[in-house]
Amino acid sequence: MNIFKVTVYGVCRTVLGHYQVMNESKDEAMYIATQMLLSDGVDFKDVVSMETDDKVYNKYIFCIQVYSDRLDKEYYVDGLLLADEPQRARNFAQLQANAIVDEAANKKFALKIMGISVQPVLEVVI
Repeated sequence: MNIFKVTVYGVCRTVLGHYQVMNESKDEAMYIATQMLLSDGVDFKDVVSMETDDKVYNKYIFCIQVYSDRLDKEYYVDGLLLADEPQRARNFAQLQANAIVDEAANKKFALKIMGISVQPVLEVVI
């Protein structure tokens, strides 16, 4: 079991919180720190990055384009996530897309993923 020290940053590197999480996996520790942050009342939209001693998790926005045969229309699902590299952010968005399709299938809906977009959230300071 490892103890990970996690620092959460907002705009202009403002510290939103410090957390110590005991876990085997650094990724799971970051997830637990995120849950602790939310329970402390911090809005996830205010988070820019989370860091441990040797890893930085930046914020990405994802958008999933979905087509429904039954409704004959497209719609979009978007959200925010933290990842340590762009490919992992893309993989997470793909998992979200798969979950949307599976959930629809359980309700007897057929959905088709038309596209997935993942972009880093850039901090703009004026």
